[in-house]
Amino acid sequence: MARRSGCASFSSSLAARQGEQARMSSCGETQQHDICKRELSGELRGTSIGMKMRWGSKGLQKEGRCVSVACTPSWRPLKRNSIQTIVTRFAKVAGHPIIWHCLTAIAKVPHIEEVCMIGYYDESVFRDFIKDASKEFPQIKIVYLREYQALGTAGGLYHFRDAILKGKPERFFVLNADVCCSFPLNDMLKLFEDKDAEAVILGTRVSEDAASNFGCIVSDAHTRRVLHYVEKPESHISNLINCGVYLFSTECIFPSIRSAIKKRTDRPRLVSYPSSENLESSYFQDDEETKNEVLRLEQDILSDLADSKQFFVYETKDFWRQIKTAGSAVPANALYLQKALQTGSKELAKPSANILSPVFIHPTAHVDPTAKLGPNVSIGPRVTVGAGVRIKEAIVLEDVEIKHDACILYAIIGWNSRVGAWARVEGTPTPVNSHTTSIVKNGVKVQSITILGKECGVGDEVRVQNCVCLPFKELKRKHGQDAPAGIPNKPAPGVSFFTPAQEPPSGTASDPQPNSRPIPKLFQPLKIRGLTLQNRIMLSPLCQYSAQDGHMTPWHISHLGGIISRGPGLAMVEATAIVPEGRITPQDVGIWSDELVEGEYGLKRIVEFAHSQNQKIGIQIAHAGRKASTVAPWLSMAAVATEDVGGWPENVRGPSSEPYNGDHATPKELSLSDIEELKKAWGEAVKRAVKAGFDVIEIHNAHGYLLHSFVSPVSNKRTDKYGGSFENRVRLTLEIVDVSRQNMPKDMPLFLRLSATDWAEHTGKPSWTVEESAKLAGLLAERGVDLLDVSSGGNSPDQKIKGGPGYQAGFAKTIKKAVGYKLLVSAVGSITTGRQAQAIITGKGEESMGEEELDLIVAGRMFQKNPALVWSWAEDLGVEINVANQIRWGFGGRPGAKK
Repeated sequence: MARRSGCASFSSSLAARQGEQARMSSCGETQQHDICKRELSGELRGTSIGMKMRWGSKGLQKEGRCVSVACTPSWRPLKRNSIQTIVTRFAKVAGHPIIWHCLTAIAKVPHIEEVCMIGYYDESVFRDFIKDASKEFPQIKIVYLREYQALGTAGGLYHFRDAILKGKPERFFVLNADVCCSFPLNDMLKLFEDKDAEAVILGTRVSEDAASNFGCIVSDAHTRRVLHYVEKPESHISNLINCGVYLFSTECIFPSIRSAIKKRTDRPRLVSYPSSENLESSYFQDDEETKNEVLRLEQDILSDLADSKQFFVYETKDFWRQIKTAGSAVPANALYLQKALQTGSKELAKPSANILSPVFIHPTAHVDPTAKLGPNVSIGPRVTVGAGVRIKEAIVLEDVEIKHDACILYAIIGWNSRVGAWARVEGTPTPVNSHTTSIVKNGVKVQSITILGKECGVGDEVRVQNCVCLPFKELKRKHGQDAPAGIPNKPAPGVSFFTPAQEPPSGTASDPQPNSRPIPKLFQPLKIRGLTLQNRIMLSPLCQYSAQDGHMTPWHISHLGGIISRGPGLAMVEATAIVPEGRITPQDVGIWSDELVEGEYGLKRIVEFAHSQNQKIGIQIAHAGRKASTVAPWLSMAAVATEDVGGWPENVRGPSSEPYNGDHATPKELSLSDIEELKKAWGEAVKRAVKAGFDVIEIHNAHGYLLHSFVSPVSNKRTDKYGGSFENRVRLTLEIVDVSRQNMPKDMPLFLRLSATDWAEHTGKPSWTVEESAKLAGLLAERGVDLLDVSSGGNSPDQKIKGGPGYQAGFAKTIKKAVGYKLLVSAVGSITTGRQAQAIITGKGEESMGEEELDLIVAGRMFQKNPALVWSWAEDLGVEINVANQIRWGFGGRPGAKK
């Protein structure tokens, strides 16, 4: 079946690496890794964008909307053991995500107000990008419309036609982001208006040999009218090809799509002009695809437009290239860097003896002054480039280390990879006008661009040439040609004790799955600032009431270690007090002194263990407020901890002198100077948490403890700037958020646990409600909170909780609907099975508790009962996951999916 490769084809469901063979040859004592027979062939998959502008038929009068389809590269494997994603949706090309280059062009079109991204990826894939882009392009509202499945470009446009047609637009753009070009949108708009067109397509000239790989356009040389369009013709028709950028009249495109849908139901679809040999196979009759409503713009719509409509082509003389494979990012990077050089961009590094322009170096990267870079090189954040290194025609992604005298040529170095001293990672140059990244070498078709996947390691003096290296692979030389190579039990890096390296970490879903099914959202990775979780399951902070003078004990190491090693995406350490009087009981963990971080069982120890397992760990920072100085709950649910058992009933603090109930200590109202001291103590606690190495900090603003008691009128009776109105009651919470952010690295995520309601509406008295929680959530997003951990209750003895399975998920969904992509939101409480968790996070199924999707599932008591909860939930969903090496081997492989 003929089809256009690229994100315009949303119906494309697979891309495969055909063949894989490793050849290793020795040269003296240096082992060369020439994995030169790997071939990557694939179709880029994508998303969509949209814009709002004021256009009328005679000028800029009416309000309209422009939708641009911007596709982002990633692959779906054909079969098990195929290459996983190497360059994902937001790999940086010329220092920016691929879609950013589209947005830059879009922003130059006058009066654009909105960009709609249409796609089938999870919202979290684009959340950070949209957030950053909205700041860079404040005049444009950027939204994401998620398809329920891949529908094809035309299918996606038609599915979201109500959203696109809102405001009664007259015309709109469609941009494919799997192309690299200058996007001359204003020129296309001028042609559209001059010709009174119904559609304009962007075209460019390529060689006759290359033309048949694209959609070909036959046009009138004088009028520019499109006379004929064929997608990937079998014989030469024209060397003017489709660039994947369009401008449509709404009165033209939607009736055309509707007509194509009708034709599909009436007759089989002819996908290309056939020769006599393949006439029968050229008809495509697929009931499943018809049922799935997949409709592609190029194959299904454009030919008919050329036959019957005012369809014109704008031919660009500027650069254009399709980003068809991972390796295509290198020539695209070169084209965008050359454009930046021509326009005098200040983002580029200044040329010198060792900087051959154009070169982009991220401000956080460290490049030794003796290293020689360029031309056409992009260096990502936090990259370290050693002395004497040579880099040319390459992309180096985040957190890569390149040791001295290494050489990187025509290559992409993946995230967190390491290249040893005197090593060579090199591809082969291809002609500038070539539209392929494959070459024939020694009679074998190989990749011209060498790619190291995520967290690859290349040993000292090792050569890697013309290959794609899978993520987490180590390429080392053998010591001695004749001696058999030993099999090392690789240690976890950067820890003070031996434990086997866990690569990938426990809880990571196999990709692809052995049954070729998509990975459920619950087991899809989640990126939050500089942190990536391997799944969307978090261990809730579970108070153990087992500390000694604020110090953790062996119990905590055992309790947390057993859960962490079994793979939650994030483990959160229990509520940890910023001051001694901020503990719930005398046996709570604390963080008020450096000794609590550095001691024998200090917080650093549990962090080191988590990181030794390649796992992520956070800490919940807290002050118990008026619910402090109680005894462990198994002794009593309400008894005050008196001084003779280590309590401080005379030094309990709160927003007002209102006790929680008659059994709790009466708090002293915090003065304004007390609050300032509290904020200082909080800031010091955050600094210690960062020093300890935690990956995430969570602010405890729930369950009736200090910050919750300030926001709720049930407990806050103050009359100063911290009491009364909503704005006053939430003031301290927002100030604590500011203090936390000021003392945290920019790329470190900040969570906040919130009680969504006091469950006290039935009393008829003012209380904290889910509506106020939603209002606060928007303010938290603006202040730098990344995720809202939504719980409920705990502040009023009169609360009436309506329990049941997932009983708090509805609150989380109400808040998520209010904040959208601006803030991640999680659900917690009575979530007991993997199917229930998947239903809640996706908003689908009987147990979903509402249609709104969430971002993370938090579980507490279920982990207490079953430390291998992640494994159990994987089995519930039939998902194969990785488990710690020491456990996995006894089960014959990767657990999860049914054997």
